[in-house]
Amino acid sequence: MGYSSRVGICISQDTAIQLEAIIRLLCQPLQEEVSSLFEDADVKKQDDGCRAWYWDGFKWYSSDFGVAFLEGYLDDLEWDQYLYIRVGEELDDVDYRGGLWDNPFGMCLTRAIEFNED
Repeated sequence: MGYSSRVGICISQDTAIQLEAIIRLLCQPLQEEVSSLFEDADVKKQDDGCRAWYWDGFKWYSSDFGVAFLEGYLDDLEWDQYLYIRVGEELDDVDYRGGLWDNPFGMCLTRAIEFNED
């Protein structure tokens, strides 16, 4: 079955254009894997100079070539050019990187306590 995660990525429009150019230069198998990764996103958004993707229940393994490429690309960016949030199945399995908090989609990580008031 595998371990699944919820993953959100938000990058500036300029960064997205640079990423697309780099993807076109990849070897064909990796190019297809990375393109498929973006196509498989459950939510894709573009607005106000930013783009965002969200995967829900996705098998996001850093050992997969497409995921490794994308995580490496994000790690090379300036801190304020992206926001990467991955929440795994375990309560303490959270990966949060980047500082593009002021994004037009309101993408963020929240913690809450909820209960029925009945």
